[in-house]
Amino acid sequence: MWKKITLGLLLAFTVHALFAVEIDTSLLDEAKKVRYIEDKSPVSWRHYNTGKQIRDMGRFLGKGIRYQEQTQKDPEPYVSGAPSYKYSAMRVYSSDDMAGADILYIGKTADVTTTKCLFRIVSGYIEKAYDIPMEQADTIAEKVCWWNNNHYGEKDYFTAHFNPKVLDAFGDRTTVIGLAASYKYWTGKTRIVIPFVFVKKEAPAVTEPAPAVEKNMPMPETPAKTQQTEQPVKGNMPANYRILFGILIAAAVLLIILLIKVILGIHKNNR
Repeated sequence: MWKKITLGLLLAFTVHALFAVEIDTSLLDEAKKVRYIEDKSPVSWRHYNTGKQIRDMGRFLGKGIRYQEQTQKDPEPYVSGAPSYKYSAMRVYSSDDMAGADILYIGKTADVTTTKCLFRIVSGYIEKAYDIPMEQADTIAEKVCWWNNNHYGEKDYFTAHFNPKVLDAFGDRTTVIGLAASYKYWTGKTRIVIPFVFVKKEAPAVTEPAPAVEKNMPMPETPAKTQQTEQPVKGNMPANYRILFGILIAAAVLLIILLIKVILGIHKNNR
């Protein structure tokens, strides 16, 4: 038994080393747009969160999953996030020819009643878990929610195309899979599936090594550098300074002329 477990972990680490996880956007592009039913009642100041705060909830989960996958090499990454553990995330890797996916669970205490809030949480998760720009994550998050609504409650679909563990994830909290169209069935009854594929990592570019230099081989002579004497460069006064200098000289000349006239006038009066 221990040999099987060890072999499984080695295979998982080998897959992680050779492949990278990317969202299956080709599958999401098939999703049809959904018209959701949202809560139109005003939000109390006690429950108000800024757009960044809502995104950060998803970002926290995404960072945790990425850290566990890339740094800790965890074969089953799982994060239960703040605040008050309202949201959780799990990554289920591919099994044989069955696809893997990320699963986001929206807890019973989560205050998610609008698509704006829902999209931002999913986008924040995608942004950090897959290291992509926020604008691109917004577009993907919207399609993820559409796709989950298109396959809402279709357990047979997920059984036929995904690793069975995708359905098992958070199965102890809700039997529902996917996303309902009405906000009334979101909290505590939502498991959003983000399908992904393994993409082979490109090997680093290899440069041809320089030919080895044989010992005792005379090195090619390099021409001696000609010594050049640098000539001092005469500095030129900027145009603005030259104009100012001319004005000062003219003012000094006028002042001298004025002083001469005053002295001559005083001399005439003293006679």
